[in-house]
Amino acid sequence: MPQKKYYNPQNDVVQIKDGRRLPVPAYDMYRAMHTGPSLSVLEKTENSRPAQGNVPEQKEDLFLRFDGRDLSLVRQDGDITTQYRFAAVSGRPVGEKQGRYLFSYDKERQNMENVGPIPEGNHTVKLGSARYWKDLGIYDKAKSVIPSLIGKKAGPMPGGPVAWGEGRVDVQLDPQVQEETGRSGITIHGGKYPGSAGCIDLVCNDKKFFDTLEKWKGGKTEIPLVVDYSQTPEEVWYPKEICQTNQK
Repeated sequence: MPQKKYYNPQNDVVQIKDGRRLPVPAYDMYRAMHTGPSLSVLEKTENSRPAQGNVPEQKEDLFLRFDGRDLSLVRQDGDITTQYRFAAVSGRPVGEKQGRYLFSYDKERQNMENVGPIPEGNHTVKLGSARYWKDLGIYDKAKSVIPSLIGKKAGPMPGGPVAWGEGRVDVQLDPQVQEETGRSGITIHGGKYPGSAGCIDLVCNDKKFFDTLEKWKGGKTEIPLVVDYSQTPEEVWYPKEICQTNQK
């Protein structure tokens, strides 16, 4: 049976059979903003930037990988591997130019609390901690949004969907990494604007991510998260207005 590769406009999907993995061009969010819907799959593939790094060896059948540009959700079922890639960033922007934010993942910034990106390491996503805006009651929604109007944080999702998007799930850092960097309180979430205090920010790609995660997690209470910046460029650019662009 021939190997198959599937794509959609928000993330890349690849299915591999016979134990072999095809190289998958990672999703270029900025180029996609200017890509017309009439382009063929082949043209989209050729216009994407080259894939960075390889999916790490894992014994688990479900895990996550973040490389500073994409958060990959990987499921292994026998000799079939299915991977979704979602454009994402982490940490505060270090600059901006022509409608894009610049992000850096150097080692020094990984140690900067509430500023730098999530540190490299083998971490754990606590699936039971997932919270979704749609499931909050009126009181919790009001408690999350109203204080933010005067610059205060309160409620289960402070700032509401603007800050957190569709939902959030906690990341438990590797104990040694947490001790070395002093970082904590990191999650995976979405939001209206790219950038975070160290969380993995899916911006407007969060709904598809959480929908897929809920579909695939089964009875799992936690899954591994590998954070690896070894193949990440020194400069990572991300559109400032991607949410507004997606809604047009």
